[in-house]
Amino acid sequence: MSTSGPICFWSYTHRDNELENNRIRRLAESIANEYELLTGEQLELFVDSSAIAWGTKWRDVINDALARTAFFIPVITPLYLRSRECRREFVEFSAKANSIGANELVMPILYSETPAVADEHTDDDIAVTVRATQRADWRQLRLAEEHSERYRTEVHALAKRLVEVMERESARPLPPVPEISEDELPGFLEEVATAEESVESWQGILEGAWAELQEIMATTEKMTARLGRPGANRASARERLVLMQQYATDIAEPSAKVKELGNDFFRSAAEADPGVRSLIDKMHLESRVDGDTAEVASFTSTVRGLADSVGGMASQIEVFVEKLQAGDSLSRALRKPLGHLRGGLKAMADTHAIVEGWARMAESGASDNG
Repeated sequence: MSTSGPICFWSYTHRDNELENNRIRRLAESIANEYELLTGEQLELFVDSSAIAWGTKWRDVINDALARTAFFIPVITPLYLRSRECRREFVEFSAKANSIGANELVMPILYSETPAVADEHTDDDIAVTVRATQRADWRQLRLAEEHSERYRTEVHALAKRLVEVMERESARPLPPVPEISEDELPGFLEEVATAEESVESWQGILEGAWAELQEIMATTEKMTARLGRPGANRASARERLVLMQQYATDIAEPSAKVKELGNDFFRSAAEADPGVRSLIDKMHLESRVDGDTAEVASFTSTVRGLADSVGGMASQIEVFVEKLQAGDSLSRALRKPLGHLRGGLKAMADTHAIVEGWARMAESGASDNG
């Protein structure tokens, strides 16, 4: 296989593929075959994100400013938007492509009816990105026979689009390597200090979300005690219903707050992403020039601490939501607060993908933008 041609990361949920009897993976192979037929060049296709080859190539692409053209094709479904791993892939690649002005490399396929994408008022940021991106609509095509003219025509259209984007990307110059003169150094150090203060300020958002989550957990513990255990002390069905409705009311506000804080955090991090990446580049460049790694070490430690905190918060919410969903007293009254908690989880997981990228970039000492 060519070692200089384009790469394509095919992002999907394995469950979706199982439900489609492997059609999603076959679609990836059909597009790759059509691309080779049109260009005479192989498209290096990665379809299993759990494989070592995917992980190795993914890190290479993320770390080398996409110097070798790489496409990211997410197969969007409701399950995709609920998958923490798929969301991480989407956010990480999109942030990287956006930081170098290569948004065309993200090419979503809307594979099935997905309410969040159809909702103009959705607060799911990935759904918002999909809505704003040129996407292939496969909602009806997935029902067509794979060997039908209609299906093959659309496979051809997708492959042709890859060819066109590849041609444009090949003509686009690589981002310049940042340079720092002695005259600029004082301002640069101030920039580092300001960025570090901003990262540290985000810890306040995490602390606020954690406080809300602790309130929910305390309320849950009290509700569980009042429900009682199976047997003589167990509340009646009527009592359980009343308790669950009251519980839903009690956790409504803190659950909404967790979602609000998570969304605010994600948007703030996404807006800061290009600047932070550029700053880390400059930090590494300066440390290589003068051998002073103090600023890099300090900033790296701060970012790593934030990444670990965000990841821990996302895991806490995920475990808690799973416990609530597994409860034998789950009531429809809980749907809204549970939905808010799931929204907070998605936002925290998405933010973790961005901040973890900063931490890895800072720790590697490698330039992401050059």
